[in-house]
Amino acid sequence: MPPLHSLVAFEAAGSHMNFTAAAHELNVTREAVSMQVRLLESRLGAKLFERGQRGVALTEYGRQFHNTVSESLWLISREFNEKVADIPANVTVSTTVAFGSCWLMPRLADFRIRNPGINIKLVETDECLDMSKFGIDISIRYGRGDWNKLKSEKVFSEEFFPICSPGYVNSVGAENLRKFQNVTLLHLDGRAHEWENWDKWLEFAKLTSLRPQQGIWFQNYDNLLRATLEGQGLALGWTRLVEEKLSNGSLVRPFDLAFTTGNGYYIVEAPANAPNRASKIFRNWIRDKMRI
Repeated sequence: MPPLHSLVAFEAAGSHMNFTAAAHELNVTREAVSMQVRLLESRLGAKLFERGQRGVALTEYGRQFHNTVSESLWLISREFNEKVADIPANVTVSTTVAFGSCWLMPRLADFRIRNPGINIKLVETDECLDMSKFGIDISIRYGRGDWNKLKSEKVFSEEFFPICSPGYVNSVGAENLRKFQNVTLLHLDGRAHEWENWDKWLEFAKLTSLRPQQGIWFQNYDNLLRATLEGQGLALGWTRLVEEKLSNGSLVRPFDLAFTTGNGYYIVEAPANAPNRASKIFRNWIRDKMRI
């Protein structure tokens, strides 16, 4: 039986009727393709190609043999893909705590339904972890895409704006809220949104003279959001983190002013890490979901 690489080289050359194109497809030299075809012809004892000044053409024997080889390789490829699809695959994904809990977690069920054979390890942290060191396939990071030695793709620009519960508007009063009177501000500590805080929003809104004295500071956006839903104060929201709660009315925007610092969400990968099948599927899924 001829070596498989000889059959593959023949199939590629026969499909293109061009050894150069076949070599490009197989990522080998033209001479390598030509040599494999000659070896195959030697084993078969028959010519597969007529070689002329304008290129090559299959002989009648070559045409019949090409049909058989093409069909056989297609069957092998289909069987292999089906078997690979049955093998459990793994993908390790890193996100910020806020994005992981507020955006990704509610949507993971959709990914699992679509891809039941893929296991997900979720690493929620506001630190920029070394992806290679910690075995991370994909990171969803917030910023401007300028992470050294990492490949990043921006999928969503972001704005930030005040949010609160409808009950908080009623308890404080809409007029008092607009003047920041008797208002408790809920603050988020940490690095993920350190340049998008209440000081920055008040500066953008030209309301720096309004400095409410009451405040609560949180290390975790999930807890801050829970306090906001419970009517404990006025917080800052980011579009992707609160869009569903704004849609269902559990949160409202008492001000129309929204601003951006140029930050957004990025799909980040380490060029040194060859993407596996699971990470490619997850990357495409999250790209589509974030752009809806």
